[in-house]
Amino acid sequence: MKDSSANMKQITHEADLVRRNRPDFSLLCGTDDCLVPGLLAGCVGSVTAFSVIVPEVNAKIYDLFYQGRIMEAMELNRKALRLLRMADSVMFPSGYKLVYEQRDFPMGHCQVVDEPKIRSLRLAIRTELNTLLRGL
Repeated sequence: MKDSSANMKQITHEADLVRRNRPDFSLLCGTDDCLVPGLLAGCVGSVTAFSVIVPEVNAKIYDLFYQGRIMEAMELNRKALRLLRMADSVMFPSGYKLVYEQRDFPMGHCQVVDEPKIRSLRLAIRTELNTLLRGL
């Protein structure tokens, strides 16, 4: 089951219920913002936008987490937050399309009408994405 609520209280209770009653069942985190907290709560994976857009970031978070390097995983998760805030600053899914576009995947027109904001956001996203990917 995928939980995209970003409600860590709910996710923690769901993970506990799964662990106790259905250990064969998988709970997946559906929100990039709380990927590491979700894993700590008991999620076994994720289905998120950034898993497609910047898979190397989420793959690195998983590697660090499952190597027991939790603080490093959390720090990388935190580094993604600025880019996530940018993606969330316009109507969904337009912001995520803008991030994906910076990976050289043409996504078509955004629904957002505020073109000056989109142009400015494109530049900010490009800069932040390069910063996030540097050093992976």
